[in-house]
Amino acid sequence: MNLSITQQPINGILGGPKHKDFAVSVNNIAFNISIDQQCQRELSISSSAGKYEDMISIYYSLVTLLMLFDGHFYPVVKAQDGTDITESWNKRALPSYSSADFMLDLGNKLIEFDAVLDAQLFQNWCVLKKELDLVHNMILYCLSSVEMPKDMQVAFMTEAFKGVCELIHVRNPNFALPLNSKDKLELKPAFLAVVDKYGFDIFKEELSQNKDGFAQVLVNSRNRIAHIKSLQNKRVLDGNESVMYLMKLSLLYRIVLFDLLGISKRVYGVALSSRVQTINNHKTMKAFLNSLGQC
Repeated sequence: MNLSITQQPINGILGGPKHKDFAVSVNNIAFNISIDQQCQRELSISSSAGKYEDMISIYYSLVTLLMLFDGHFYPVVKAQDGTDITESWNKRALPSYSSADFMLDLGNKLIEFDAVLDAQLFQNWCVLKKELDLVHNMILYCLSSVEMPKDMQVAFMTEAFKGVCELIHVRNPNFALPLNSKDKLELKPAFLAVVDKYGFDIFKEELSQNKDGFAQVLVNSRNRIAHIKSLQNKRVLDGNESVMYLMKLSLLYRIVLFDLLGISKRVYGVALSSRVQTINNHKTMKAFLNSLGQC
């Protein structure tokens, strides 16, 4: 059985040529995976034993890993399984696999797939993705083109970092969970623990301005989904600021996963620095950073 999916940016082309072939065994089923990129990106998956649903599962594991590298999903322009299934494929696709316009900047790419991708990394990702469970799906929706207000998306994105904090601890017991006196994990210390370990390069300006106030604004923004307006009365992100922090939180999430997958910062450090600088230079971000001292 063979599945071939061709992707291409909207009104653009991909660089190349780039190519990667590898074979993996998932649930005791062998799969051959091939990625060819030149203007378009073609993903080919074949297996002599895998069922169609197995091929679909492998495909979505592959594209979610590529999304971590690229920062967004590319639209599918052709899908084939021996016949042309493009129309039905795109009708079935979940909206979480269509990236929001604020994620589509080419500068959002941190890693070229051919620099790191191999069978071992892919299998490690399959295990990690399963462990993340709904946390990863929720983050994909927060970064998708789904018609949800951005302040709602940033609320759910912020909430996800409790699960991310737990995952880091499970993978690295030396990373202590910041539990309160009742042995419960609260959002603010969980978020700050992740930032302290992984987020200095992303949130350097926020941390130097007002670390606690910055974290509190994000927590307040999350808490809007739990309280009516008359009980809030606290500084929260507005719509434009929410977009800025969806971009920054996505960077934090991606580099946490890179570390858990064993990808060195040397591979993406320069690209990360450039992306953060671009976000920080936006007028909305500059205004927010200037206001942090008043939080």
